[in-house]
Amino acid sequence: MASVYQPIDGYRLWYYGKNDHHLYIQVYHNSQYVGALTFREGDLPDNELDAHGHIRLSFHKTDYPHIVDLLRHKRPLFVWINAANRIGGLATDSTEPVGEAEA
Repeated sequence: MASVYQPIDGYRLWYYGKNDHHLYIQVYHNSQYVGALTFREGDLPDNELDAHGHIRLSFHKTDYPHIVDLLRHKRPLFVWINAANRIGGLATDSTEPVGEAEA
């Protein structure tokens, strides 16, 4: 199966207490849920593409501020996954000029 790409234009942050994945971000496109980003310590579960086509990605807890920064400051963005090898991620959807004053 080829990689699956979902554009995202919205997100919802969740911060749980007493939960294995207490940092959790749901991502949306046109107000429709397209997937989730979970943040954990230790070993990560595999990324997955569920039966409904939702992309679920696992990141280390230390990646959380970097991911939130991308969501707040970059657009357009998309989430993607290669269902065969379960590699996936969050990426910008266009090239950006070098030296965009992001110091």
